[in-house]
Amino acid sequence: MTIRGSVVGKAIVGALWIFLLPACTAEQPSAGKGTSAAAEAPAESAAIEAPATGAALSPAELAGLLQVCEIPEPTDPGSAFAVERGEPNEDGDYWVRYACAQACADWRQCTADAYDPRSGLVIEHSRQTGLPKRQIAFVVDGMGGHLAFSTDGAEDDKTIFLQSGGGGTDYLPQVADMLEAQTNVRTAMSAWADGFVISTTYITGDEGWGWLTRPGEAPAGHKKLTRRMAAVIAWTHEHLTGGGMFGTAACSLGSNATFGPVYWYGLDKIIDYQLLTGGPFLWDINAGCGRRQYDLGYCANDGVTRCTENGQCGGQGNYCDFTSVMGSGDEFLYEAFANHPLATDACHILDVENNAEPYPPFDANSMAFTEGDWEVDHEIDLVVDLGGKNELDGERDDSYSQMGHFFPIFNAIRPARNRHWTAFHNSYHCQSFDKGWSIGLVIDGMELERR
Repeated sequence: MTIRGSVVGKAIVGALWIFLLPACTAEQPSAGKGTSAAAEAPAESAAIEAPATGAALSPAELAGLLQVCEIPEPTDPGSAFAVERGEPNEDGDYWVRYACAQACADWRQCTADAYDPRSGLVIEHSRQTGLPKRQIAFVVDGMGGHLAFSTDGAEDDKTIFLQSGGGGTDYLPQVADMLEAQTNVRTAMSAWADGFVISTTYITGDEGWGWLTRPGEAPAGHKKLTRRMAAVIAWTHEHLTGGGMFGTAACSLGSNATFGPVYWYGLDKIIDYQLLTGGPFLWDINAGCGRRQYDLGYCANDGVTRCTENGQCGGQGNYCDFTSVMGSGDEFLYEAFANHPLATDACHILDVENNAEPYPPFDANSMAFTEGDWEVDHEIDLVVDLGGKNELDGERDDSYSQMGHFFPIFNAIRPARNRHWTAFHNSYHCQSFDKGWSIGLVIDGMELERR
């Protein structure tokens, strides 16, 4: 077991997140733990002189932004909402706004058996076969979603909040199942309504933008939309944890969804552990769109060594990766990620030679150029998946998924003893998360015991 620095300064204890050993037959990849000893601050972080003095709203006030809705038809979780949609413009972009069809005065009276809003299947407790989990429907800042949670277990009142990637429109029952099968931890997970949907023909098909959906014609921005995630996480902590430890675990854009509330909205006060896999990548949106370039990269195997080429990073599979433009055929998804929240078309990845100066609203929504909280009082594990490719659906490793943005975020986190870098080799984007290979990190970070 790795001995880590103790978590201090918590007014409310909280957090666990855990990953379980794979139930599948896939071979477990090798993992190399990277050093997180004090590394020189990256040049990119020079724009951030000091962390913000505090968020405008307290965690309790953020939790109060969430409105619980009645669910008239539990087998149809979407029946909780009234939805408005704007007309698509010439780029196919439109806004979506949600409200409760019927607001709920007391959330305890408005829980229902948990049905997955996408598959329609009931979500059961792993520890009690046949017993459905419970869920609520909610609206926050004009976007709707659902929160499913276990009602059994809760080892020492420890709770882990799980968030899927993309727009966060999927539950993570397989992760919750692995967690619950081996521990007595309480799990909670959110699944946002689709909201704005982008249609692509490469890999993903239709992609709901969920919590990143713009609620009106006017630009919203990533920072503002992240408040939705902050409200859901804060609500979960206030109402479901019993005052016990509280942590988050996520992959890809889910890492934006769980770290952004810490950085911009002060949730370090209530979070005791985080697993960030395949992200976050909100360091510099302009760089992701090809409007800013960096000449110095980082070695993917340790997260701190600076480099200009792969050969400087110690061998095959250990890339030198740069904070740069998205590639690999996922361009349209990244363009939607950049353009939709800000009601713009300034991100043109396939036409980068015509991109001129950095677009100021992108900088105003990037961690490199906004004030936030880099001083964290909880443990953070950041995991990358390297060298793997899933031939079935074309999913590739983190070098194709804005990995260059992970490094400066990781290096900006202070103190260095609270951040930990792990590279899984022969693994594709989010595979170590989905298959449970990160369980050891979670067990160490949350001091959980196996059942």
